[in-house]
Amino acid sequence: MDKGFVWNGDNKPYIDEIHIEKVNHITVGCFGGNSSAGQYKNEDGCLIWSNLDYDWELAAIFDGHNTYESVTLVLNEISANQSTIETMQNHRSFYEWVGQINTFDQEVPCFSSGIKELRNGDNLIFLTTDGLTECLNTNYSDSLNIYNSLDKENLTSSIYNLLNDIKENNVRDSTTIICWNVSNEYPSTYASNQN
Repeated sequence: MDKGFVWNGDNKPYIDEIHIEKVNHITVGCFGGNSSAGQYKNEDGCLIWSNLDYDWELAAIFDGHNTYESVTLVLNEISANQSTIETMQNHRSFYEWVGQINTFDQEVPCFSSGIKELRNGDNLIFLTTDGLTECLNTNYSDSLNIYNSLDKENLTSSIYNLLNDIKENNVRDSTTIICWNVSNEYPSTYASNQN
């Protein structure tokens, strides 16, 4: 791993405070919510690993409910298995299926991991907890409005502006955002019946 960032709201809650972190080309924004709206703890967490030499990223975002302990437990487990996880990233990934064989109708819901193909051109990767999308007096419940708020040339400023907007709208819930742009110069795979 070239660079990483592991954080949870128990370590630093960022209540009434916007924090922006850069992990290579990845922007992370954390806001713990407004104390004036009743916020007193932050149960979010995130993990970002990035390696520019090998051209890969791993990002995970967590929104614990009622307690931060589960987020801490998961972050600690992932971090403890970093070398194993990095080795396992490059493996064949099967699709989720519906129909006669339905991976969504199992006792354990379907799970997908591995390398996913990105479309040709720019691919904006955006992960957030629900504090952003559920903030009153904003229109971020519509993902198109989030997308239109992002300047691909200045994601740091864009993420700050999103967090500042919900801060000014007195959001109580914490919000964590991870965002980066991936340019794919290679052609994408399409189904044989697509032109």
